[in-house]
Amino acid sequence: MTVVPDSQNHNGTLTEPKVEFPLEGHLYDISVTGVRFDLDDPLEEGASVTMEIHLPGLSKAIRTKGKIVRVYDEDGDAGPKRMAATLGSFHSPEDATRLARVLGSGFYPREL
Repeated sequence: MTVVPDSQNHNGTLTEPKVEFPLEGHLYDISVTGVRFDLDDPLEEGASVTMEIHLPGLSKAIRTKGKIVRVYDEDGDAGPKRMAATLGSFHSPEDATRLARVLGSGFYPREL
């Protein structure tokens, strides 16, 4: 998964990046409306981002815009920071269709 924060923060003001982009992360959970993932550098809650989601079985990444809705940042928590984002607009209708198709295919089993 690749994440690039937009140049505006959630208040609409321009911000300077605190880390180099794009950021590479690991995806833990995905649905057609959101993702849970980790990055070495946490993003600000409310930040708008552009994501490229690479899934096994798909030859092309799924591209979408999203918003960081939660950062799991415990004091003294070393290592990558977990966060969650809602998925907003997809780069193309085909990206949304491919994600829905692969999630409904049974290739990725649901956790019980």
